[in-house]
Amino acid sequence: MRALDRARAKLRLGPYRLPRDFTRLAPARQWLILVNLDRIAYRLAPVAGLLPALDRAAARGAAGKFDPAPPPGLFAGRPRWTYASSWASDFPDALLAYYFWVYADGFPGGNVDCRQPRDAGCWAHRRNVLLRAAPGMTLSMGAAQVRHADGGLGFALLIAGWDPPAPLAYAYTWARAVADGAGRVSRRPAAGRRDGRAPRPS
Repeated sequence: MRALDRARAKLRLGPYRLPRDFTRLAPARQWLILVNLDRIAYRLAPVAGLLPALDRAAARGAAGKFDPAPPPGLFAGRPRWTYASSWASDFPDALLAYYFWVYADGFPGGNVDCRQPRDAGCWAHRRNVLLRAAPGMTLSMGAAQVRHADGGLGFALLIAGWDPPAPLAYAYTWARAVADGAGRVSRRPAAGRRDGRAPRPS
């Protein structure tokens, strides 16, 4: 978390304000809190919560080492929908995977889709976290950490939105995280950085 807070400071953002039990939360819940604190910092609507169907899709991506997709039929009959997803492997924990997605996703770095500074894949994982949804959409999230047969860890994150919104049975909600102490950042992002295209931290 110190590394994450230092990275935010370089973008002129305040530190993450976390619930007291943050270190004891499951990785998926930790990610929901970090994702929403980053989204709020850029004036984007927070994700409502962790949806079990998306968690299961994320687990398949984490196990298979691919970007997960929402389950078939999730968007059936929906006039508008969107989603973004990421996966990572061989990090020692979920927080470090998140750090590389959001703060070290440019060139040079470990992003295999960012071999040159102008490659389209540079900062793509960060843009996934800061997915822009159409007004009126409700965003839901799925996340997973799995252990591969070789002992390494795999991670995947999936954010999806559609309308019209409908009541959803979340496993963990942003409202719960806020009630437990998750809060807004205290400072606005640096000018020109509201599109999620952050510079590579030095």
